[in-house]
Amino acid sequence: MIGDRRLVRIREHDWVVGYFYTFVDIDPTQRWLDVESGREADEDTRHSVQIPANLRPNMTEVPYVLDTENHQLLFINKERSCSLSASNVRNLLKALTGRDEIMQRFGTVDLTIMTDTSQLEAMLSWPVIRKLHLTLERINPTDYEDDQEVFRRLADLGAKREERTYVKDDDQPTLRVDEPLRRVSRIAAQNGEVEVHGRDPSGHTGHAKSQKFPLVMKGEYIPARTTLMDALIGFAIDSFTGRRNMG
Repeated sequence: MIGDRRLVRIREHDWVVGYFYTFVDIDPTQRWLDVESGREADEDTRHSVQIPANLRPNMTEVPYVLDTENHQLLFINKERSCSLSASNVRNLLKALTGRDEIMQRFGTVDLTIMTDTSQLEAMLSWPVIRKLHLTLERINPTDYEDDQEVFRRLADLGAKREERTYVKDDDQPTLRVDEPLRRVSRIAAQNGEVEVHGRDPSGHTGHAKSQKFPLVMKGEYIPARTTLMDALIGFAIDSFTGRRNMG
């Protein structure tokens, strides 16, 4: 569930900051355990349990920061007081953006889990690549020239998605992933998906998908000096601003 949120302006840039709420959804009609007796609670005991319909137990707050320019979301994946997976966040946002009022106003919203670039490079460096499949969603235009080129091409074609498949020649030991193909693969990994089929460094035949390797960035903070939210905001600003400057 998406909880409190607000718009803040830092370094002449707008950020949406807020919290995801997690909780336990209890079904009171299910069987209950009496931990004192070690037996199933009887019917009278179960009926004595009254939980208001609007309350949910074990709530935790998971801070997030949204870069409004590049539409990139950074959130706390794991900390002592909270944890949330990238797939859970995507499913939450997918349900939210699938509502009729959102669809009517903005159309279909594409959601992609950002990929750990080191894992992507490892995939593209498999000793044997038999097939490489790229899915490129029509991304938001950014400051990166490669991203802008992909956006312009899909926009000019009136396309929302482009799929490319490369299959190695029967006479070749592997598909050669040159630098231009690597650049396109990096864009697809952050705005779609990259799928590799072949043989990995361990000698196992199979396939790998970029969405299975979400980007995780580690940071530290001192609870006595700052809140988890403020630490995340500072980390996000430094990370996203640095990426734009490198572009």
